[in-house]
Amino acid sequence: MHAGRVLYTCHHVKPINCYTACYRVLDVAADRAHLHMLAQDLPTLGRSASLHQFKITWHFGRAAYCTSIPATDRSLRRLINPRLTTHFTRGSTAAGTRHCERSYVCAAASVLDGDRATSTSQACVPKFGRRTSVKDVKGGQDKGVRNIGSTYDIRGWVRTARNQKTFSFIEVNDGSTLSGLQVVVQPQVPGYDLLENGTVNTGAAVRVQGQLMESPGRNQKVELKATALYLIGECNQDSYPLQKKKHSLEYLRSIAHLRPRSNTLGAVTRVRSALAFATHQFFREAGFQYIHTPILSGADAEGAGEMFQVTTLLSRHDKALAEGVVTEQQLQQLQQKVADQGSVLRTAKQAAKSDGSQDSKQQEEQEVQKLMAAKQEMAAAEEQAQHGKGLVKTQQGLTDYGQDFFGKPTFLTVSGQLNAEIYATALSDVYTFGPTFRAEKSNTSRHLAEFWMIEPEMAFADLASDMDCAEVSHSQAVIAFCPTCQ
Repeated sequence: MHAGRVLYTCHHVKPINCYTACYRVLDVAADRAHLHMLAQDLPTLGRSASLHQFKITWHFGRAAYCTSIPATDRSLRRLINPRLTTHFTRGSTAAGTRHCERSYVCAAASVLDGDRATSTSQACVPKFGRRTSVKDVKGGQDKGVRNIGSTYDIRGWVRTARNQKTFSFIEVNDGSTLSGLQVVVQPQVPGYDLLENGTVNTGAAVRVQGQLMESPGRNQKVELKATALYLIGECNQDSYPLQKKKHSLEYLRSIAHLRPRSNTLGAVTRVRSALAFATHQFFREAGFQYIHTPILSGADAEGAGEMFQVTTLLSRHDKALAEGVVTEQQLQQLQQKVADQGSVLRTAKQAAKSDGSQDSKQQEEQEVQKLMAAKQEMAAAEEQAQHGKGLVKTQQGLTDYGQDFFGKPTFLTVSGQLNAEIYATALSDVYTFGPTFRAEKSNTSRHLAEFWMIEPEMAFADLASDMDCAEVSHSQAVIAFCPTCQ
């Protein structure tokens, strides 16, 4: 293909009423006329085929941009034009490629017939280059038997490390599955000395390269025969609290920074993730809109329980007491300082107005800054003195929340229902799924201080629709999805 030449091909598929036009441009500046021709041809062919919408996909290297527009002359001419194309090609410079006056640009336009979308050219969207996980190696119905003979490079944390006479075992887990991958390390393997001297122990982060083999043991079907062992992060064995045994929930609460590594918390996290995903999937397929409702609220949505209050008054009071009480004499001195600085500023303004020199103007600006600093110091001292006396009260003896951050009583939300109802009157079917809080002092399993609640709101629905949504459709969707998660 020569620079400045456009390859323009099209075909019409009658069964699905589709028109596709593909063009490639090497030199944007030289092909403006061809782009204008394409912008004029597409609407004409679209009208002749009784088509309603064009779907335009722009491909630049590995990136792709897609949009759908009406099949009209004006809309296409605004989208397919040299200025837009030039903007996209120059934008690739920020992605690491060189500035391209003559860069390669590929675009494809396919047409939609009503709600039926036809396929476009192969999208060049880059895939997420995820590392190989333990689940990839040993997951599936056959527990990894299909992967025997393959070489892998895995990373994870050591669950156990056992040194034998002629080799060593380590169990590596990266969190992708509940059980870890057993690794066999021979003495000739690079990094074996890390096992001998105890550097690679329980809790350490490692990288292992090796070949997957059939395991002679009964607890697993495959194991990794290491060819190289690397240490990523050390772990102090004397202070590391997690061992390969069952720990009580009370003990795990005392090591909150490490408890997600336990099997109990890992299993709970996987179940919660599956339930949340299934919930979002159900409502999305049902046409609901997901609403993010605020966590901080001034409204008691239900009025049936205690609420956690959010305030900055207490922290201000404690800060004022820690910094010391401001006396009336100190306040008077600061007020006098502000008054004196105001007099100095008036004198500087008169001097700058009379002679108009640059030095006088600079002096005036300096005095303005000094006055502002003095006022800020006095305001901070007055606030400290006020909060040092205790919570600010109104004339009725109540707490003056006008001095608080939001200017009124504020709480952690107990429900997103009120916000969801507002959106339902505009979007019909909405739902909110987020944290809610209740300040009910109880240690039973039925009372939680924080929990996530699903709250759908449907306009133009009756009680039967509500029951079907909550008890039948949503429950069945979640139950059907969860067995597929590991």
